Amino acid sequence: MFKRYTEKAKRAIMIAQEEAINLNHDYIGTEHILIGLIKEEEGVASQVLRQLGVNVDKEILLQKYIKSPHSCCSRN
Repeated sequence: MFKRYTEKAKRAIMIAQEEAINLNHDYIGTEHILIGLIKEEEGVASQVLRQLGVNVDKEILLQKYIKSPHSCCSRN
């Protein structure tokens, strides 16, 4: 499956997987892939996202807030 991906894309996916594990999520979602794209600093996506002001720390905080049981958006 990963044969057609560039090395940068593979790294971004691996980072996304690590972030999902760090956040105790049992899935890899678009939010994790976004973090992976940002943290894979050599890729075009990372450069564009940084120029747009997207920040990994803010993204992770947002994910924690959304998943929080006290969040207005939480589904329990």
